Amino acid sequence: MKKNLLFYPVIIITFFFLSCEDDSLTTRTVEPFVSPQKVDASVSYKMLVKGDNLLDIRLGASQIAQGKVFITSGSDTSLLASFTPQLPNYANLTASIEYDFPSQPIDLLLQIKREQNDTIYNVPLLDYQHRFVDILKEEMLFEFDNYLQEFDLSPDNGMFFYSINPSNIASVTSLYSYNIVTGEQKLIDDDFKGGLIRAINQDLIYTVSKFKDDRTLQLDSAALYTYNINSKEYDFVNYVREPGTFSRVVDEQILVSILTPRDNNIDESGSRLISVGSKEFTPIKNSAINLYSSTINSLRRDGLWFESRRVLSDASVQTFDFLETSFFSINAYDNNTGLLQGTNYELADLNGFQYAKQKITVFEGTNQIFEETEGKIKYLYTVMGQNPAKIPYVVYQEFLAEDGSNDGYYLIDTEEQEIKLIRSNGGISPIDYWIENRTFISIRHDGLYKYNLD
Repeated sequence: MKKNLLFYPVIIITFFFLSCEDDSLTTRTVEPFVSPQKVDASVSYKMLVKGDNLLDIRLGASQIAQGKVFITSGSDTSLLASFTPQLPNYANLTASIEYDFPSQPIDLLLQIKREQNDTIYNVPLLDYQHRFVDILKEEMLFEFDNYLQEFDLSPDNGMFFYSINPSNIASVTSLYSYNIVTGEQKLIDDDFKGGLIRAINQDLIYTVSKFKDDRTLQLDSAALYTYNINSKEYDFVNYVREPGTFSRVVDEQILVSILTPRDNNIDESGSRLISVGSKEFTPIKNSAINLYSSTINSLRRDGLWFESRRVLSDASVQTFDFLETSFFSINAYDNNTGLLQGTNYELADLNGFQYAKQKITVFEGTNQIFEETEGKIKYLYTVMGQNPAKIPYVVYQEFLAEDGSNDGYYLIDTEEQEIKLIRSNGGISPIDYWIENRTFISIRHDGLYKYNLD
C-alpha cells in the first residue's frame, strides 16, 4: 500500500507538466454542452403515406418530450419536421412531413428526446421509398362537427343516419340524416332519446333506450323501440339487453341481445331474431351451437352473422364445414353465387404481443380460387354490402410491422391472382359500405367519405 500511495503524486506532477507544455500562450475555447447521443432501434414506428408529397411517421414510443426528422441522403440534411406530443394522442405521436420525395429510395433520421433525459436517441429509417397511389378517387361528403355516437345506412343505400354527442359522456344527443343521392343533410331530433341506430328504411329505425314509461330500467335491461323519422314517435317492441350486441337490419330481420334467465339449468344463448313489424322474439333453431350475443356481427349487411355462422330467415343456422380450421374468418359472402372472401390466420408475435398473421383467401362454393402467397400481421377491413361478390372485392389493409407495405385500399383480383394497391391512405381504420357497383362510403372519425373505383 505504501508503494501505491507514493506512486500517485508522481503521476499527478507528470500530468501537470505535460499539460502545461507549449500551452502557456494558447487561448482555449470552451465548447458548449452537447447532449449525448445513442442509436435506438427499439422505437416502433409506422410510415403512413398521405399524398404525393405527404408522409406521416407515427411513433409507438411513450414519454417522448420532443423529436425531429431529417433527411440524410447525399449532401441533403434538411430538417423535415419537428414535433412535440399533443393531447389527446399523447402516447401515439405523429410527425407530419411535407417534402418533394424523389423517385429513388432515401434515408431518414428520426431524433427523439425522452422526458427527464438529455440523451438524444437516433432512429435510422433507411431506404425509404415513397409511393402514393390514388386509382381509387376520394371525396369528403361532410365533416362530423362533434363526437359520432351511432350510425347506419338504410337498406336501399339511399339514406345515412347518424347521431352526434357533444362529448363521449352522457349528454343531449342529436339525430341527423344525410341523403346519399341529393346530398341533403337534415337535423331530425335535437333531443334524441335513443342510443342504437339500425335503419329499417328511410323513414323508420330501431333504437334502444334505458327508459320505459317515464321510468329508468335497471341493471342490463333496456327497451327496443322503432322510431319514426317523420313523426318522431317511439313504438315499444320488446325488452332487450343493454349493453348488448345488435346486427344491422337485413331482409327486414335483426338479431338482438336479450336478457338471459338466471336459472343455471336453462341453456340460453342470449340472442334472438326479430322480423320487422313483429314484437315477438324468434329463437335460433340450432341450439347445438353456442351463438352467444357477444359474437353477433354488428356491422355486416350481407347477412346476419355470429362470427363465421350465418342465420337464415327461418332462424336456422348455416355453417361452413368445408373451412376445416377454426383459424378462418369469413369477411364477405354472396349467397347467390357462393363466393366467399375471408382470411386464414395464425397467431404471431410482434413487440411482445400476439397478433393475427393473415392471408386473404377466396372460395367459390367449396373450391379455393385465390389465396395470398404470404401472410402478414395486419388489420383487415372489408368493404361491406349485400351480395358483395357482384362488385369488386375491396379491402383496407393496415400493416402493423414496418416492412415497406403501404396501408390503404386494395383490390382483390381473382382472375389475375393478385392484390393491387388502389389507394394509399394510412392510419384511418374505416368502416365501409357499398352503395353502388363501384362506389362505397367510408365512415371515419372525422366525417363521411365517398370512394369511386374508376
